[in-house]
Amino acid sequence: PFYSPNIWPSPDILPGWRETMEEYYQEALRVCRSIARIMALALDLDADYFDTPEMLGNPIADMILFHYEGISDPSNGIYACGAHCDFGMLSLLATDGG
Repeated sequence: PFYSPNIWPSPDILPGWRETMEEYYQEALRVCRSIARIMALALDLDADYFDTPEMLGNPIADMILFHYEGISDPSNGIYACGAHCDFGMLSLLATDGG
């Protein structure tokens, strides 16, 4: 009930995009599950505490791809990510080190 169909770019425009993103999503989910196991142990819980279906066993997980500039300059149409709150148990942020 919490899912809607994904809208993917045409394979004619971006061949392999969907497959690449689905593989990346699964790998990011694997990393989240590993981190959740470490968090459970740090909380003195069983390592598989978060593996239940209502937790990470069957998660409602989003992968949203954004690119933000480091510093906003609205007069030139450049917007960084303003203050916001992520929801859920864990957010992974990928950076290019810049």
